[in-house]
Amino acid sequence: MWDVNTEFSDRDVIAIYRAYGKSEQFYSEVKMDLCAEQFLFEKFGTDELVLDLIHLAYNLLRAIGQLSVGIRDIMMKRLVKRCIF
Repeated sequence: MWDVNTEFSDRDVIAIYRAYGKSEQFYSEVKMDLCAEQFLFEKFGTDELVLDLIHLAYNLLRAIGQLSVGIRDIMMKRLVKRCIF
């Protein structure tokens, strides 16, 4: 157990940790689903370009997924929604 003096209330700290958990979920999806576990390039500029392309692909796939959830003509076996902490 850690004891730290901050200006944050207990509720604020809990909200911060929940937001951190949610961001870790998205980061894990990017790493695993888009095969971005590690970069093998020697130059940071190349890594930055690859990461920008991965972000673009992730955002496009996420937008397509969100749009498809709202379509009523698609037959789904169960209710689809995102797990949010």
